[in-house]
Amino acid sequence: MTDSKEFSESRRHFLGDCGKMASLAMLPSLVTLKNLNAAVTNNTNIDGYKALVCVFLSGGNDSFNMIAPFSSANHRNYMKARPVLGIPQNELTPIPTNNTNSLSHLGFHPSMTSMGGMYRSRDAAIIANIGTLVRPTSINDYRRKSSLPTGLFSHREQQLSWQTSIADNTAATGWIGRMSELLNDVDTTSTDTSLMFGLGGSPRIMKGKNSSGFAITAAGANALDSYNEAAVRDAYNATLNERYASLLKQQYAHDFKDIIEKAEFYNNVLAVSDDPFSPTAFPNTGLGNQLRQVALTIAAKDNLSAKRQSFIVSQGGYDFHNNQSARQASQLTELNNALIAFNNAMKAIGMHDNVVSYTASDFGRTVIGNGTGSDHGWGGNSIVMGGAVKGAKTYGTYPFNMTSGGSPDIDIGRGRYIPTTSVDQLHADLACWYGVGASDISLIVPHEEEYGENLLVGLFDR
Repeated sequence: MTDSKEFSESRRHFLGDCGKMASLAMLPSLVTLKNLNAAVTNNTNIDGYKALVCVFLSGGNDSFNMIAPFSSANHRNYMKARPVLGIPQNELTPIPTNNTNSLSHLGFHPSMTSMGGMYRSRDAAIIANIGTLVRPTSINDYRRKSSLPTGLFSHREQQLSWQTSIADNTAATGWIGRMSELLNDVDTTSTDTSLMFGLGGSPRIMKGKNSSGFAITAAGANALDSYNEAAVRDAYNATLNERYASLLKQQYAHDFKDIIEKAEFYNNVLAVSDDPFSPTAFPNTGLGNQLRQVALTIAAKDNLSAKRQSFIVSQGGYDFHNNQSARQASQLTELNNALIAFNNAMKAIGMHDNVVSYTASDFGRTVIGNGTGSDHGWGGNSIVMGGAVKGAKTYGTYPFNMTSGGSPDIDIGRGRYIPTTSVDQLHADLACWYGVGASDISLIVPHEEEYGENLLVGLFDR
C-alpha cells in the first residue's frame, strides 16, 4: 500500500505541475513560440524593433500622493483636503510641468525622488487624472448614470477595463492582444513577429480572438518542476504522443505538449543569449526581478526573431484603506527602484528609444481620506517613460484644487474625480507608436470616435 504521506506529496506535486501548465496555456495550440514568426499584414508602419511594457499597480494606487501638488497655494489646498495622508511640501521632489503658470508645479512622493530626476531629464512624462471612460463624461452625465464604465470602483471590473480598453462591458479580448493580431498573420512563418509575454499569469490584456500571450516568471518559463528528470520526461512524452480516440483528450495532450515546447524553447533561447546586466543592475524585489526578465527577453529579441514585443508585469498591494502612509512609501520605493533600473538597462543595451513603459492601476483613490487610509476612486495619475516619449511634460488636466468642493466639474464626492483623460486615449497613442495605422485604431480602441481630434494624448513625435 502506498504511504499516505508519500501519496499526498506526489499529489501535491502533480497538482502544482497542472497549475503551472494552466498558467502557461496562453498561446493557442496551432501556434508555438518557435513558429510565431508572423508576417505583418497590410501595414507599412512596422519598421525596426519596438517593445511596450505595462506596469500594473494592482489594488488602486493613491497616485495623488505619488504625484502631488507642490507650489505653495495648491499644496496648502492639498493638505487641507488630506491633513492625515498628505505629504509635506519639503518632502516632495518638485518637478516643473509644461504649464507656464508656476502654481502648476508638481512633486513626486519622497519614495520616488529618482523618478523626479528621470522626469526632468525628459525620460518620463505624467498623464494626469486618467481613468476608464466610455466617452468624455461630465458631472451631469455621472448623475444621470449616462454611458458609465461597467463596475465603477470595483477592482476586477476596472482592472479589466484598463486591460481591454472597452469600459462598458467585460470584453473577452485585451487591447494588446487585438493589436498583436492586427499586426500579425499567425499562419505564416515570416521573420516579422509580435510576441506577447505576461509575467506570472494569464492577463486579459494579452488575449486576442485567436491567440494570447506567453506566460513567464521572473525566472523564465517554468512548465514543470520535474520535467528535467529523464524518467519523468519520457513518461510525459509517451503519454502526450499517444493517439486518443477522444477528441477532447487528443486536444488536451496536444496543448499540454505545446506548452512544454514553448517553455523549453524560450528557456533555451535565453540560455544561449548574452546576459548584459550585472547581478546588481536590478533590485532583488518582486517587481525588480520581473523587469529584469523583461529586459533579458528584450536583449534576446534577435534570437526570438521579434520585431515587436509586449509585456505586462505587476506589483500588488495598493489597496490602502488604512495605514496608508507607511505602506505606500514601501510600495513606491520598490516601484521607483525597479523603474529606474529598467530605464538604465534599456540605455545600456541601446534600446532606450525603442521601449516604452507605462504604469496603470485599477483606479485612483478618494482625496478625502477615511482616517489613515483612502477608498476606491476613479481618475488617477500614470507615468510613461522611454526615449521615444516627449518627456518632462504633464499631459491632461491635474486637479490642483483638492479642497472639498474645489473641483465641482469633476468631483463626484470625497475627491473621486471623473477622469479628464481616458485610458482609450493613452492606448491609441501607444498603438500608433507601436505601428498601428490610423485607419485601424478603432480595432484597438472601439470607442475612439468619441474623442475626435483629441484621441491622441500627444506623447510621441510623429
